[in-house]
Parts: sequence; C-alpha cells; structure tokens
Amino acid sequence: PFWKRWWFLSGVILLFAGMVGGTLRYYELQKMKRAMQALEREQAIRKEREETRDRIVRDLHDDISATLSGISFFAQAIEGEKKSGNLSGVDKFLSLIQTSAATVQETMSDIVWSINPDHDRWETILAKFRRYASDILDSKNINYEMNIQETLAVRELAMEERKSLWLIYKELVTNIARHSDASNVKIELRADEPSLLRLEISDNGKGFDPTQPTERHGVKNIYVRAKQIRAEVTLNTSAGKGTRWILTFPI
Repeated sequence: PFWKRWWFLSGVILLFAGMVGGTLRYYELQKMKRAMQALEREQAIRKEREETRDRIVRDLHDDISATLSGISFFAQAIEGEKKSGNLSGVDKFLSLIQTSAATVQETMSDIVWSINPDHDRWETILAKFRRYASDILDSKNINYEMNIQETLAVRELAMEERKSLWLIYKELVTNIARHSDASNVKIELRADEPSLLRLEISDNGKGFDPTQPTERHGVKNIYVRAKQIRAEVTLNTSAGKGTRWILTFPI
C-alpha cells in the first residue's frame, strides 16, 4: 500500500518536522513580540516619567522661583524702609514675606503629594478631598453637603491626572471660601459610569460675571488644567445667583 512506501513515509516525516518547526518558530516569534511590547511599554513609561519630571521642574521654576525672588525683593525693600525709618513699610513687607513663604510651602506640598506613588489609590485621593473641603469650609463657618464616596470602582489616575484634578478641586473650594460669600455649598464626586468621572461643586454665594476681566487667574487655571486631562468644564453663574461648576473627566 502507498502508506508503506518510502516516499509517503518520508513525506509524513517531513510534514511532522515542518509542523514541529513551525510551532517552535511561532512560539519564538510570540516571545519576541512580547519582549518588544514590554520594551515599548518600558520606553513609554520612561518617556512619561521624563515628561512629568520636566513639568515638575517647570512648575518649580515658574511658581516657586518667582515667589522666592519676590521674597528677596521684599527683604531688600525692608532694608530700605529701615534706613528711612518707615516702620509701617517694614510691617507691610514682612507680611508679604510671610504670605509668600506660605505659598511656597503649599506649592511644594502639592507637588510632593502629586508625585508620591503611595497616593495612587482612590481611597487616599478621596480622603484628601473630603478633609480639605471640610477644613476650609469649617474655618469660614460655611454649611456644606458633601457626597464623596470612600472609593471609586474605576482605574487609578496617572500622576499628572491626579495632580491636575487635585489642583482644580482645590481652586474651586478655595474660591468659594475666599470670594463667594456663600452660606451653603454642595460638593459631589462620583463615577457616572466606569469610564467617566463627574465632579460638581455649587454654592449660593454672590456669583460673578465670567465674561468680565479679573486680576485673579483661578478661573483660567481651571480651564487650562481641565484641558490637560481632557475634561469638559461647565460653569453656571451670574451676579447674585451663586455658582455651579461641573467637571466631567473621561477615565
């Protein structure tokens, strides 16, 4: 029979050898592919870390360096006031130095917190959000309703996302305490769906006209940081009718 002939047996052997060789080659290619993907991920992580480091350096230069330069100028001004005998001027510049030093400390604290990998978990992030709002609003005797969960069933934030979200939240809460004259505030942070985070902060304060120019940069910074994390911002406010911010952040 043909299946006992040498050419058939040789063909079977060659076919089997080819299948074994092809299988080994396939697994070798898959191994090389996984190694390349791992290398690409490592390069992407390294690139992200370098970009984050560069942004931190820029933040340190733009914010802290400028503030420290201001402190140096204020110290020089104090020397001039002392020579002229103007003690009221000395008190003014000492107050400015104190304020600037507190600003530097706060900025450094925000940067250190945002780059610390121990703060990647939502439990830590949300606890900081609740604590900050309660401390600020209690200090101003402002009533508040806070709906922030213990944790969220969504992915962890990247370092830059966490930093931007925190600074937006901090700016919103701080503006209420400093400028709104509000008596009631509502804060809500939730995941509307597994890929969408929603932050809503509203107050019954005096509101403002967002079309009017102002010396404060807080509102502008909110929009800039929201754009960095691909978040959409909705602002509803008018003079005498309170303010409502809604931030939707795709995650």
